[in-house]
Amino acid sequence: MKGSEIFIAPSTFFSFSLFCFFETIILLLHVILLPTYIYLTWNFNYWQKRGLRSALPLTILGSFPSILTRSRNLLYEIDVIYRYGDTRIQIAEFIHTYLFLFGLHPPIRRYKHRCRMVGIYFLRQPQIMVVDLRLAQEILDSNFSAFEMTAACSWMHLRNPNKLDKLALCSALWTTGEIWKCNRAVVSGALAQTRLKHSYDLCQASCRHLKDFLLQKCIGAKPQVVETVDLVKRFAAAALCISIWGVNAGTLTNTKKKQNEFLLMTERATKQMSSLRNYSLLSAVMPFFWELWPFRLISRAVDNYFVQFTNDALECHRELRNPSGLLDVLSLLYERRHTGHMSDEALTGYCMTMLLDGFEDICSALTYTLYYVGVKTI
Repeated sequence: MKGSEIFIAPSTFFSFSLFCFFETIILLLHVILLPTYIYLTWNFNYWQKRGLRSALPLTILGSFPSILTRSRNLLYEIDVIYRYGDTRIQIAEFIHTYLFLFGLHPPIRRYKHRCRMVGIYFLRQPQIMVVDLRLAQEILDSNFSAFEMTAACSWMHLRNPNKLDKLALCSALWTTGEIWKCNRAVVSGALAQTRLKHSYDLCQASCRHLKDFLLQKCIGAKPQVVETVDLVKRFAAAALCISIWGVNAGTLTNTKKKQNEFLLMTERATKQMSSLRNYSLLSAVMPFFWELWPFRLISRAVDNYFVQFTNDALECHRELRNPSGLLDVLSLLYERRHTGHMSDEALTGYCMTMLLDGFEDICSALTYTLYYVGVKTI
């Protein structure tokens, strides 16, 4: 009717506004999440195109979603792929096993019996998981030269010229190609079987220091409670220091100081190395990330400390010929320094490689050993 007005109820207007709001939110989520989903999953047919059976990822996080969710240890997901395969094989195996109970059909075999290797995805990066033991032995023994670099040092290879990590250039863990072969030869010579036999006496010396430390702390007028983790770290630092540098770090003998500088710097270095995990995850999602944000493996303070520590240990070697009286790693490197013109940075890099590679492993093994000994005793 001409001249009439239309009135909208407030409840109707509110419902319409709420509908528009939710519609906008859903649209924005599609605009944001859809490109992200496509970016993370577009490469999931990589192994299928190349004729290799792939352990299909169930989520956009690749074959190992716990890398980001941290719901469980990564080794459990690797074990699932190795023992059971992907979801399709698990379902097929369940059906075949059920039929096998009635004598109708033999059970299906799993990945480790069906394939020598399978394709997996570290987030969006395609990788190969070897599930056949003979193939793994063949790769490690005879065909190792066919592989140029490891996944850990692949991003270091692109950094030119590694200005932030001079010590990493002397480490077999982070170098590639001919430099890696040279570094590996030096480290292998320091860990030869004949030298490892002599290192037993070095470990015995650390064990005696540990015994004296426990007697001092636990037996006396005022017995003290010794924290297990701290005790294990002190022993690991002392054993590695005397085995590598041939000097006493003072973690078990000098108990007047609450914090030992050698142990403190070793812990800082291992923590910085563990932060590499987050960096590698971002690099796996965005390969250009390492070019935008250079990452330093070892901080400058830790770098300078161990360079000075190595120089001080060398002074002891010059004055006393061998301060520990035994065959430590630094004594071998000191001999090669004169024959092969090894630099101070290379000398420190080799020593730090062995320290960082062994510290966490020794601490973890001893901590769990003491834990299970305590559980069995109780």
